[in-house]
Amino acid sequence: FPLKDSAGRTEAVVLMTEDVTKQKEAEENLEHLRAYTDHLIETANVMIVSLDTQGRVTHFNPAAETITGYTFAEVEGKDWFELLVPRDRYPEVHEEFERLTQGELPEVYENPIVTKAGGERYISWRNSEVTRSGTIVGVTSFGIDITERKKAEGALRESEGKFREL
Repeated sequence: FPLKDSAGRTEAVVLMTEDVTKQKEAEENLEHLRAYTDHLIETANVMIVSLDTQGRVTHFNPAAETITGYTFAEVEGKDWFELLVPRDRYPEVHEEFERLTQGELPEVYENPIVTKAGGERYISWRNSEVTRSGTIVGVTSFGIDITERKKAEGALRESEGKFREL
């Protein structure tokens, strides 16, 4: 800022500086951390799906695309439950989501989903609420496809039943 004398001539200049090194380092570290977590999400071998409190898809990673047959562009903003877990087929899943959005998170929850091709896959979910300023604004779920395990369990039960009959 120039300091002027009574004639309006600049006789001095006031210069203020601020060291922003720590702020820049923090921003860089945050950017590196974000790139790292984005990479983990995109390359994870599990479904990662985020929903808002109305059940609309806000994130859908490549593993979710592979398992469901849908692309993120096809599901973004759409109601996850109406698309992949129709209420008429799986009403208990809708009830569970209501509990999730109220902060009642089960450790693990398993349920079937309907793929784009119409097939059914069983998914084991771990859920985490997403909060902002102490308010739940959504849920992020990590899902593992357990369809083959479910089929093997069913075959084992059937085999045990036949064994008991003998």
